[in-house]
Amino acid sequence: MRFICVIVIYGTYCIYSIRRYMYYGKINLNQGNVMSCWYAAIHHGITGLNKRCRHFSAEVIGPNNVCTLFQHATLFNCPSMMKPCFTYMTEHWKVVVACEDFLLLPKHSLFVLLDTVLSLHEKEVALAAMYWSKDKSCTDRRDVVLFLRRRRRQLERILATLWY
Repeated sequence: MRFICVIVIYGTYCIYSIRRYMYYGKINLNQGNVMSCWYAAIHHGITGLNKRCRHFSAEVIGPNNVCTLFQHATLFNCPSMMKPCFTYMTEHWKVVVACEDFLLLPKHSLFVLLDTVLSLHEKEVALAAMYWSKDKSCTDRRDVVLFLRRRRRQLERILATLWY
């Protein structure tokens, strides 16, 4: 029964890839299996595979997957993966916001992202948050508005301390 649960969580190709890595030290990572292999590596403490998955993910960062990679890096508490994601997002913010991957971010990941990308102009952050919340529930939209109001007050306090 345990084996069936593992297959459902990771997928058969991921299990095959991990087994191949364990026996031969080789793995064929692609965008379809890297997240499940990364999760399995962290869950089972396979540090070499964890490192390979992080390096592979850092090499394939693009506008269509950077938010997913950021979400997983946050979930796995992996600052070494968050940094390339932040760098890419700040350099290509308008392209990233226009992609579907941005719209699929969970609310918590959106708030973490918008809170940490302080180098963006306030208007761009607000537009991105409102764009994200457009097709979400009323609760999510309300939470986004409250988040933006709180952030605006924080920015006003920061600017006040800088000017006075």
